[in-house]
Amino acid sequence: MLNLTQNPFQTFPIESFAHCQDVAFQNDENAAFEEDVRELEREFEQTVKDGNYKRFIGRYTSLSIEMLGRTKNASILKPVLEDALVRLIVFLNYRRMRSRDYFAETDSVHVFNFDTNVLTDARAQTDKMEQLGVKNMEYDLSRSPEVKSWVRKTLQPLIEEYVGFKIVSPGAETRFADSKMHAEGWEDAYRHHDYGNYHLDQSCYAFPLIIYLDDVNENDGPFTYVDRSDKYPQNYILRALHQALTFRSKIGGLKDSDFELLAKLPSVFRGGDLVGAFTGPSPFERSKIVNFTGPAGKAVLFQGFHLVHSGGHPTGGRRRSLFVNFRYPRFKAVETAGKAAAMYWRHRARNI
Repeated sequence: MLNLTQNPFQTFPIESFAHCQDVAFQNDENAAFEEDVRELEREFEQTVKDGNYKRFIGRYTSLSIEMLGRTKNASILKPVLEDALVRLIVFLNYRRMRSRDYFAETDSVHVFNFDTNVLTDARAQTDKMEQLGVKNMEYDLSRSPEVKSWVRKTLQPLIEEYVGFKIVSPGAETRFADSKMHAEGWEDAYRHHDYGNYHLDQSCYAFPLIIYLDDVNENDGPFTYVDRSDKYPQNYILRALHQALTFRSKIGGLKDSDFELLAKLPSVFRGGDLVGAFTGPSPFERSKIVNFTGPAGKAVLFQGFHLVHSGGHPTGGRRRSLFVNFRYPRFKAVETAGKAAAMYWRHRARNI
């Protein structure tokens, strides 16, 4: 995809992968679709500046209908293109509302430290999870009032200043991962290389806080991330198309059969938020990988939509943590507007 993105974690050379050597890629439609994406990205950036959503929706609708008219895979791409429009309306609102380019301006994450005494109740819940072999469990943050108060007074203003609107109701869950109890289930992610589980979060409003409930070292499956990957520019058209394929059409790169399906589609559709599955190991090997290790009480806040990261899995120990996130009421309103745009799109594309 020449000149569509300069982001190495949005460049997906899947034709060169060893497990794709026997796959027949159909590339005759690539050039036309790549030019359409270039035009849509220009329209997207112009709409970020002037807020003319009506013009963007009209141009997206016209171009995407032209795409469907020329492709051999209209039945696959029609729901993808409809779903992508909803995502693009959300992305546009996010870009127009945010106060600056980067959530963490100096580094890629925000780091905090908690007194372990305020984490006693959360740790008690993970003790029960360990007995039951449960990985995730909802946690009532009111049971840790010091943590909830800090989140409301410190975290909430920090995120609100960046996103440009009020957020509400911090929620939480405890998570538990053990190298012996949870050894199965990782094979698919790591079947081709060590970076296969690195990904981006689907929501542009993903700002999780992870608090370690025990000391975490490199064997315990720490949170890891690609340093400064949040500073790379995004092509939001590609991002929307890839998310639509992953979450609407369930073609996300978890299975080798996904690549056989993607090979039939134009190049602009060959990607996903599970970036490790689509980039191969090369961009990771050229980057600084940070293992976020540390004592109990150490915490990290990041924007998962832009930062390439992985939860890691324990290789010789365990990881117990408290995850905190917020709800974003404006997101629901904007998503509703996006769905209205998709209804218009569906009407225009009804005969294809």
